[in-house]
Amino acid sequence: MPDQLSRGTILRDRYEIVALVGQGGMGAVYEAHDCRLPGRRCAVKEIRLAADLSQAAAAQAREQFQREARTLARLDHPNLPKVSDYFSAGDRDCLVMDYVPGRDLHQVVQQAARQGRFLDEEEVAGWARQLCDALGYYYDHTDEIEQYITENREAAWRMSKRRSL
Repeated sequence: MPDQLSRGTILRDRYEIVALVGQGGMGAVYEAHDCRLPGRRCAVKEIRLAADLSQAAAAQAREQFQREARTLARLDHPNLPKVSDYFSAGDRDCLVMDYVPGRDLHQVVQQAARQGRFLDEEEVAGWARQLCDALGYYYDHTDEIEQYITENREAAWRMSKRRSL
């Protein structure tokens, strides 16, 4: 990804980039130190605006980011990282949240596959309960967005949100 932040970069005179944690097509997640609160590690999730966006589309995307960041900042659940700050810097929108060290689910599944073993059923069921609890909390606390639960053709339930017009 072009313009990746390098170690030592300081954002908003506060967040010092330590390492890249992961990246995708629209941005990246970095581990950072909070310079105002010594010893506090945080994650900075950046969302990059596409270079070919019109000014109107960029303004709309930034407005949506800010609205969603304010919603996420109000959430407080043990299975969700706490959002503590958000800001825009150039073509980057940044969300600052708790840093959660460790492997992600993809890494856990890959390791089990490499070892030729299945994941423990009870452990997976525990993860599913935690995820359902977090999703239920999230959906209960995002009142400005209408919620829908739909059944798809395969009879699997999916939760989705549609904005009110």
